[in-house]
Amino acid sequence: MAMTEVMLYAYIPSLATLIALGIGLMVISNRITDLNTNLNNRIGDLNSRMDRLEAQNERLQEQYSRLEAVMVGKLAEVETRLAKIEAHLEIR
Repeated sequence: MAMTEVMLYAYIPSLATLIALGIGLMVISNRITDLNTNLNNRIGDLNSRMDRLEAQNERLQEQYSRLEAVMVGKLAEVETRLAKIEAHLEIR
């Protein structure tokens, strides 16, 4: 056997290891890209849910403000009626 054949047989396992390592790195890179895409989609979904919740919160605040205005008006009406009743009965 010549020296080059010995060197060739010595380098074949190293070359096979490098090829396997390269393939493994490509698979891992692909998986990381998939994970990144999946995370981006989930973050997008969360952002849209948060937007919907904020819109719902604004609607609830508007409804609360209208209800508060109605309740203040009713309370003022009840106070006026009570004052009239007290005046009529001369309670004060």
